[in-house]
Amino acid sequence: MTLCELINSVDSEQYSDNLLYQNLRDTKPEYGSSKHIRVKMVDGNIAITNLHVGS
Repeated sequence: MTLCELINSVDSEQYSDNLLYQNLRDTKPEYGSSKHIRVKMVDGNIAITNLHVGS
């Protein structure tokens, strides 16, 4: 299962207010570029620390 398939398989209404879920849904790979989302645990929650878009 790819990350895209995993993201599309979850209940979008349940996670619609989750920032990580929103960023993962909005990150679409394009030819010739790479996109990376860095996350870390903060008080038991996953937090986005960096969204890097490069070519």
